[in-house]
Amino acid sequence: MQRFTDVCLNLNKNVIYWNVTDGGNNKWDILSHNMKFGNGTIYENLIYHQFEIRLDTYHEEFINKCIQILK
Repeated sequence: MQRFTDVCLNLNKNVIYWNVTDGGNNKWDILSHNMKFGNGTIYENLIYHQFEIRLDTYHEEFINKCIQILK
C-alpha cells in the first residue's frame, strides 16, 4: 500500500491519512505528519492494524486485542 501512496503523491494526488489515535509500540515515524505508528496501531479510534502479523511475536497480542474488541 505504501507504494500506491508514493505513486499518488508523485502524481500530485491528494492523499488523506487517517489519524493515529494509538501508535501501538510506536516503532516507525510518519515524518510528514509528525506521527508514530507501530504494531497494534489504532486509526481514528475505529481501525486496528497489527503490522508484521506474520511474525510469531505479534500473534498473541493480536488475538488478545480481538478478544478485547469482541467482548
